[in-house]
Amino acid sequence: MMKSLSSAVSGLEAQQTAMNVIGNNIANVNTTGFTSSTANFEDLYYQTLNAGTSEVNPSQVGYGSQVANVSKNMTSAGATQTDNPTDLYIDGKGYFAVNTQLDTTTTPPTADGQTYYTRVGHFSFDSKGYLVDGNGNYVCSASTDSSGDTTLTPIQLNGMTLHPNDGTTTDITLNATAGDPDNISNLTNIAIGEDGSITGTLGNVTGTITDSSDVNEQIGLANFTNEAGLSEAGNNYYTTSQSSGTPSYTTAGGTNTTVLRSDALEMSNVDLASEFTNMIITERGFQANARVITVSDSMLDELLSLKRS
Repeated sequence: MMKSLSSAVSGLEAQQTAMNVIGNNIANVNTTGFTSSTANFEDLYYQTLNAGTSEVNPSQVGYGSQVANVSKNMTSAGATQTDNPTDLYIDGKGYFAVNTQLDTTTTPPTADGQTYYTRVGHFSFDSKGYLVDGNGNYVCSASTDSSGDTTLTPIQLNGMTLHPNDGTTTDITLNATAGDPDNISNLTNIAIGEDGSITGTLGNVTGTITDSSDVNEQIGLANFTNEAGLSEAGNNYYTTSQSSGTPSYTTAGGTNTTVLRSDALEMSNVDLASEFTNMIITERGFQANARVITVSDSMLDELLSLKRS
């Protein structure tokens, strides 16, 4: 069989994979927080016809192409306004850490399930006072002990303290007791600051949500040495991989330039103009490889006709 047939078939497969990537990008042009991908090609192995000498260059024939990798474009496309005070846009580096379940045997409860990382801050408080994302997973903060072990703690209102901003009113302990005036369901004007701290109003008292030690309840951010190495898990989630490394945790503001913008979500970074251009290039590449198969078939037909004649 002609080697050109095998080379063209590999080219068709590579171009089809590239078209699949482009199709997924275009399908997610309006998906909040979506990061586009690009298929990168590489050539396959070679047959050496002549190893070459000091006077003659080597002669080799290739066997086509394949997709070397699918790389992610991790740049941010900016924010879109939502007018929801608990929606958050990460203006800078970092990912929200969300966890699928709680360990309620600890005080306060800690994260005890699968941890995902996301740039989509579509959050709300559930009936028990936990800050959850659109899939019901718990938004976390992080703390590291003296031995270097990191514990993820879900952000919550129940059991926390409303620390008045005026500095004179007594702290109010929030709870989930039905009918209690200090019930978290009575908390209004809930807002999240640029550093991830939470404020609210109970009756005529406005203050910041803190723990029993007057430390602000603050949304954490995860950072990675190689964020492009994160593994996509669907639902706007990422998981860690060997390429991404383990996360380091911080908060917005303070010693870094990242801030959280409320009332906003991150837009998809798909560039439709580039995607349509790449689609045309990929289509032409597919057509060219298909043409090679057609021409190779014609050449084989000519070869067989020699026998018939």
